[in-house]
This record gives sequence, C-alpha cells and structure tokens, in this order.
Amino acid sequence: MSEPLIRNTRATATGTDAIGIQIVERAAICNSTARGDVSDLTLDAGAELRADNVDYRNSTFGAGAMIEPLRGDRAVWDVDGYADRHASDIDDASYIYHLGPGQAALLHDPVTLGAGSDAALALIGQELTLTLPAEHDPVTLGAGSDAALSISGQELTLADVLTPTEHTAIGNSSPHHAPVTLGGGSDAALALSGQELTLTLPSSGKYRQFTYTVSGGDFTFIIDGAGNPVMALQDLE
Repeated sequence: MSEPLIRNTRATATGTDAIGIQIVERAAICNSTARGDVSDLTLDAGAELRADNVDYRNSTFGAGAMIEPLRGDRAVWDVDGYADRHASDIDDASYIYHLGPGQAALLHDPVTLGAGSDAALALIGQELTLTLPAEHDPVTLGAGSDAALSISGQELTLADVLTPTEHTAIGNSSPHHAPVTLGGGSDAALALSGQELTLTLPSSGKYRQFTYTVSGGDFTFIIDGAGNPVMALQDLE
C-alpha cells in the first residue's frame, strides 16, 4: 500500500464540514500544521498515521485508527511505489546497512577475541571488558635475611657472593684460595686430608726444645730416657 508523505505544510480548512487534514487509509506527516473548523486532524476507521512534529489542536479518530511516531529522517513512506528511492532499514524487522560509494563492506568486521586470549579479557556483543587481578601484597625481606640481599621498592638485589659450590671448591684463582699443601720435609705428626690439617702430638708428653749456642757445634735430635725428642750437641747431655 502506498504511503503518501505530507511535510512542511500548513493545511487550513473553513466551513461547516471543514477538516484540516484527513487520513483515509495510511499516510505520514512531518513538520506540518493542520487547522479546520470541524477538526484539525481526522483519521477514518482503521487509518494509520505516522507523524513527527505535527501541530494540531483537536482530532477525530475512527474505530481502529492509530498514530505512530515517524521514526527519524530515514524512515520510509512509500517502499512499494518507490522501492528504489526509499530506505527501509528502520521500518523493516532487520536493519539494512547502507554503504558509501566504493565501499564493499561494513566499516569493520565484528570484534572477536583472539585464540588464547587471557580469561581477564571478556567480550559481550561488541563490548570488551578487561578485569585486572587484585594487587599483591608488597614484597618485603624476611627477618634474618643476609645483608647480601637488599630491596628497593619492589626490586630485589642479591650482591655478588659465593655460592655453596664456590665456597667448597679448590682452585688457584678468584674467588677460590690456593689449595693447602704440606711443605717439604714436614714431620709425620702433621697430616693433611683434603684441605684439613691434623697435628698428632706424642702420647707420652709434649716436645721440649733446647737451644745451644756453641761455636762449631753440631746439633741433632735425640730421644731422652722418657722418650721425648730433644735437640742437643752430640757430646753434651
């Protein structure tokens, strides 16, 4: 059914049967004024009117007649008679997207979440929501922490210290010390196992040392009657 459009119009009627605007079946009116001595606006039984910015003082409605808002400047009035001129995206159940000259598709594809997206990012329709995790407690140093470990803000720094392996390693360069060895001619009482030195004293007592200053004398160790080593000239006791 055709839908005539009345717009930017002032309709005035005078007389005993004067009606400003009368809708018999279906029509659309926008930006118009209706004045009539009998009725400014009359809709016959079953008539349909879509209106936007219509000025009238009184009206007459037949059975089943109704007025609906005219839905914007892209609404349709005669899609049957002028299907190639009028857009029906507002009037139809589903919208029709009008493309610009040379435009082959909509401005952008639907927004989707990429594979492997974090659960913190959610998508409902075309609305993205990012939920950040709760903040963690401040990082602090535990009681009794070594002085080699320090903290500045939330940044931890460990000074250049020897690891347990480095402490027990044996070498001859930094950070290791040179290996401990026994000097040539060491007494059997002094022993070395790994880096551990052991001195075993005689069970009968301690060493006693005698020093003689005699010109040309020959000194030697001798064992006295108690089994203790002593140093003396061979011709002296």
